[in-house]
Amino acid sequence: MSKSFATSTVRIIGGNWRGRKVSFTPEKDLRPTPDRVRETLFNWLQGRMAGKRVLELFAGSGILSFEALSRGARHVTLMDQSHRVIKTLERNRDELGQSSNHCVIVQQDAFAQLQIPAKEPFDIVFIDPPFQSDGHLEIIPRLLRQHYLSRDALIYIECPSASLLEAMGQQQLSIIKQKRAGQVHFALLSNQDAF
Repeated sequence: MSKSFATSTVRIIGGNWRGRKVSFTPEKDLRPTPDRVRETLFNWLQGRMAGKRVLELFAGSGILSFEALSRGARHVTLMDQSHRVIKTLERNRDELGQSSNHCVIVQQDAFAQLQIPAKEPFDIVFIDPPFQSDGHLEIIPRLLRQHYLSRDALIYIECPSASLLEAMGQQQLSIIKQKRAGQVHFALLSNQDAF
């Protein structure tokens, strides 16, 4: 007998699907990026989303990728290790009418995946690992070493402390925008002077 799981929803705040809701299965450590943080992020990215290849590690609700698609991204890849999360992401993709070529959903541990070279680099990478994770400082070196970043890639990061954010920003990248909302510290980084 299959179990049914309660779901919650989060709203897309901009682009073609503005106002549409996507569901997610609440799980321990899953914190969808709040509306006001997403609004700030996509203001930072204004004019830079159309036609881009996007990677969302630790996808959870997938709201950052669905926002990116709503705003014109050409391709998104969402990655999460939870089977339940993956099933919900696939359902949302189908409800939004996206093909599995345009919106790729991968069940995989992000830290393990980043040990494998990328098939093609990404223009924008969203990184929002569980706050208790001890692997924050491994992510950017692996993205660089395994060629996940295009030449002018932008990387968005959420983490629990300003000091951790600063440490991540000293790994061959520059923090170009940075802010705090409640307990969440977030920043946009680049390996070029993109702004």
